[in-house]
Amino acid sequence: MRKKVEEVVPVDRTSVDFDDPRVAYVPVSGTEEREAALLVKTWSGTTLVINDLIWNLEHRPGVGGWLFRIMGFSCGKPCIPAVVELREIKDKNALRGQLEAWARIADLNRIIVSHGAIVTRDAPNVLVHLAQGLAA
Repeated sequence: MRKKVEEVVPVDRTSVDFDDPRVAYVPVSGTEEREAALLVKTWSGTTLVINDLIWNLEHRPGVGGWLFRIMGFSCGKPCIPAVVELREIKDKNALRGQLEAWARIADLNRIIVSHGAIVTRDAPNVLVHLAQGLAA
């Protein structure tokens, strides 16, 4: 991936260090480092911050809403849209293992997604459900 990026722009770093033991940058297993996440530990628990992998959009009205439903971007609950699955996921078993590992974080209490509402209820179970969906 670095070589492709360097064809367009200079690359200074490929790793991230926030110089804070409470923040961890994690390349997401099964995505060939196309997706990354942050694990942020605070006094209230651990937050998973994820970019394009998990979407949490409610169904919307109109033609735009219909298109989002048809394309699988609005599921009415947290989901991995089919388009994202096809484009980003290279190893479903590895990703399933990653989701299950995150679900086992004892104090995981929220998932911040780039697309949709923050998951604030039963975040571990949401990850287990998404992992199970990859097995189907």
